[in-house]
Amino acid sequence: MDLTIIEEEVYIFNREFFFEISETTEKCLNFIEQNHLYIPKENYTIVGEFLHNTLKNFRILDSTFMSPTLKKIDSDIKYLQTLYDETIEDSKNIKNIFELEFITSSPSFSRFAREVLKAQAVSNPNDEQRKERKKLSAMLIELKDIYYSTFEEIFKDDKKYFLESLMLSLNSKTYYLDRLLWKEAESSIVITKHFQVLKIKNKLNTRDYLLYTTGLMRPYTKEYQYLQSCLRIYK
Repeated sequence: MDLTIIEEEVYIFNREFFFEISETTEKCLNFIEQNHLYIPKENYTIVGEFLHNTLKNFRILDSTFMSPTLKKIDSDIKYLQTLYDETIEDSKNIKNIFELEFITSSPSFSRFAREVLKAQAVSNPNDEQRKERKKLSAMLIELKDIYYSTFEEIFKDDKKYFLESLMLSLNSKTYYLDRLLWKEAESSIVITKHFQVLKIKNKLNTRDYLLYTTGLMRPYTKEYQYLQSCLRIYK
């Protein structure tokens, strides 16, 4: 069996399996490149949940808050995060994917498997036929191992590439959500007055809002630990 045939079948399978994440990451990365958007070194994805909740709270304070652009970025982030989580879940059991989806759809493996079944279906086989049937069965098991080894390697590489690409897009969008959220908050009279009441005037940014929020919380709770992890990217 030519290894390139197996590899090509795996690539074809992966294109279908990772189709949604592939299409999404390509569009996102092209958009980032074409618009020369900044991709931060810090992991802004961790603060996405806090920013989303802050946006919802600001909407409660000011029903007119949130431009179409801000709404679009927030929606994109939720979609990308969901796609990331679903891809992690759907692709975690490579052995099952191989057994239940790939090998059953492989044209080259199916052809050989049919030859083995044909040999096994012979009634009253002679010694030569029994010997040939045993040989083919052993070859089928060996061939399946080769298929799995090839599949596992390529599948892991493709999965890693798509997830890393998706995280780049997610990180960039979260960074811009952070910047745009506070820029629009500064334009809201209701929100700025709210911050004046909280005595954090002229400090409309995620870092100071996190410091204020954690200062009111009981330490060592799950939420407190999460917000502390968010704070670390602003230091």
